Amino acid sequence: MADATTTTKAATPAAAPVAAAPVMPTPVLPEGTRLYESMWVVDAALGREDYPKTTVALKEVIEKGGGSVINMEKWEERRLMYPIKKKKRGLYIISHFSAPTEAVTKIDRQARLADVVLRHMILVDEDGLTTVPTIRPMDDEDFGGGDRR
Repeated sequence: MADATTTTKAATPAAAPVAAAPVMPTPVLPEGTRLYESMWVVDAALGREDYPKTTVALKEVIEKGGGSVINMEKWEERRLMYPIKKKKRGLYIISHFSAPTEAVTKIDRQARLADVVLRHMILVDEDGLTTVPTIRPMDDEDFGGGDRR
C-alpha cells in the first residue's frame, strides 16, 4: 500500500539556453582612459563607392582627437528621415575606441568638422564590445509609409 504523504514529482525539462550577443573581451585600458562606442552616419554613396576610404577618414577623426580605434563595423544603409547636408541616404557605422575623458570633446569637434560625417553620437561603453545590429521588422522603404497602391 502506498503512503499518502509521498508525492511523485514530474521531471521538468531544463530551460533552453538563450543565445547571447557575441561579446569581445574588453581590453585593459590605461589609467584615465575609457571605452567609448560611437555611431557614425556618413553619406551612403561615398560609403558604397569607397568604404575603406570612409573608415580611414573616421579613424583619422578619432586619432586626431586623441583616441585609438579598437574596431569599426558597417551596420546598414538607410533612408534618412530628413535630408542632412542635401543627402537622403546614410550609411551607419558603429565603432569602439578608447580615449582619455578630456579627448572626447576634441573627437566631437573633429567629427563636426569632417566632411565625411553627416551625424555622430559618442557614448561611454559600459556593456563591453558588443556589435550586434538590431532586428528591424520592416523594410527600409516601408518606414513611415506602409504599402502604396
